[in-house]
Amino acid sequence: MNDRLSASEPPSTVPSIEPQSWLELRVTTPLDAADPLSGFLWELGAEGITEEPTARAGEAWTLLRAYVPSVDADPLTARIRDYLQELEAIFPGAAHGRVSVRLVEHQDWNAAWKEHFKPLKVSPRLVIRPSWEPYEPAPGEVVLDLDPGMAFGTGTHETPLG
Repeated sequence: MNDRLSASEPPSTVPSIEPQSWLELRVTTPLDAADPLSGFLWELGAEGITEEPTARAGEAWTLLRAYVPSVDADPLTARIRDYLQELEAIFPGAAHGRVSVRLVEHQDWNAAWKEHFKPLKVSPRLVIRPSWEPYEPAPGEVVLDLDPGMAFGTGTHETPLG
């Protein structure tokens, strides 16, 4: 088999890459069970997980959102429910966690995240502005053009606001 592509011959076996949709698996669990449940979700094929604090009956719970490539959700949710039952012996209340699924259609994630970041006034005079957002400073305002990212973050943490 010839593994080289020739400029004179069009490739005949190059796969096309289709935009991928995702399943968002939402699971609520007692706070103490969040770490083992996250590990289990990674083992199920999650390619990203978010964790957000919540409460149930005055107790600390966590909402985990795991993103997996779109597949048949029924076997996944059944395995998650079974795992929550197993966790019940160690983490009381885990068996009462809720599991839901939502289809997330493909988007240009590299562009979509930008819509959530707007100019942020951090003091009476200082405004942090992402470079893609227009902002007309008021008299006396100083505008710092700084894009959210890995080095700076989003600018909403207490450190830049402090």
